[in-house]
Amino acid sequence: MTSSHKTSTIAVMWISAAVMMGMITTNNPDMGAGAVILSVLVFLGVVSATIAITQAGVVGDNGSNAKAGGQSKIKNSDSALVDRLLDSMSEEELAVLRRRLGDEALAVGDDGELVQIQRRR
Repeated sequence: MTSSHKTSTIAVMWISAAVMMGMITTNNPDMGAGAVILSVLVFLGVVSATIAITQAGVVGDNGSNAKAGGQSKIKNSDSALVDRLLDSMSEEELAVLRRRLGDEALAVGDDGELVQIQRRR
């Protein structure tokens, strides 16, 4: 279930529960405490279902189950973003990018960050 599906499911579930609890308590004055107990049970069921839905794993567009959080998700989404960007570039843009990346040397700085070293010409 994707995030948008989860959101819409939770919204529909809460709206339905509110309507049910309203109908139980207003349309059945003879039930008294029974209506209140039934409404509380409906409320607890909706809260439980909301927790279960939000804690479930997120299924991506390709059908794979991706767990929320963690560094691997960040890396995967970053590499997917780069892949999509490269796929959308024309051959001319790729050639310019290759030239630009090849013009300057990269080195690892003291803090582990990649830095560009300008070559003397």
